[in-house]
Amino acid sequence: MPAPKIARLEPVRHTDPDSWEPPRSWTASRIPSARLRAIHLALGDGRDQPNPRMVFSLTETGMQTVKNPRRIMSTPARRLLNLLDGRRSLGEMPAIVRPADLSEALKELISRDMIALTGIARHDAAPTDPQTELKLQAIKRALHGAFEAELGPDASVLEARVQDCVNLHVLRHVLRELINLVGQRKNPAAAHRIATRVRRHGPL
Repeated sequence: MPAPKIARLEPVRHTDPDSWEPPRSWTASRIPSARLRAIHLALGDGRDQPNPRMVFSLTETGMQTVKNPRRIMSTPARRLLNLLDGRRSLGEMPAIVRPADLSEALKELISRDMIALTGIARHDAAPTDPQTELKLQAIKRALHGAFEAELGPDASVLEARVQDCVNLHVLRHVLRELINLVGQRKNPAAAHRIATRVRRHGPL
């Protein structure tokens, strides 16, 4: 199925999420206004660069696509889909999508109802404490290959989510979700084995 056509975006002077309304020229578009609003906000102040403070999460369609990646989509969009978690802002994510491709990738995912705008980060992330960063990297190394060992090659997406965590706070939430998922897909013993790898490094 071909990708839905995206309405042409017009330069804007503000991105106030509480006051924005889609331009009149967009009303004939088949894309729901809520998605148009997200597309508009993702483009920042009209310079065709996404606002790095935007936070997006996966919709049900997006989660199903991650689990069963059979839909045809651009490479940047697929990479971005695997990164968005509803917690990190665009500016906090690893730069595996070229800046020149990020805007189009966002529009593609929003128009297909795979992601939704969650919010706008109020402040830039605080500087990372060196010891905290060392602990984060140590846990990532300890978990390398753990999910694939329990669930097989298809768990590479879960591995990527762990490796993409930018701080311990994000890692804590991601691991809670993924460890529960391992318990559901395999058994509680498998979930316990992964949790044990984490506990060796102390509390998160």
